[in-house]
Amino acid sequence: MTDYKQLCAELVDAIDSGIPTDRMHSSPLVLRARAALAEPEPDGPTQRQLILLVDELESRVEHLEALVHELRVGYLRMANAVANQLPDRTKFFADLTPDSDD
Repeated sequence: MTDYKQLCAELVDAIDSGIPTDRMHSSPLVLRARAALAEPEPDGPTQRQLILLVDELESRVEHLEALVHELRVGYLRMANAVANQLPDRTKFFADLTPDSDD
């Protein structure tokens, strides 16, 4: 695939360096530019392909959301199981209330 930005920069440099315009039409740089312009543009995805891709991505997102929900529920169950094993369950949780003794 042609790097058009690089090719344009080389053409500008050639013009800036003072190459006579009567010799420019046969220079290797101009021949490369003509060959690059003759290349067909790459085909992009069709509208149908884009629709299918969006559908697939939406399906993956739904699957991942369900997986995150399952993991969250599992972690909460494990945390509760651990907390229920403690002799004093209140020590398992941090006290986030500000001290009123100050």
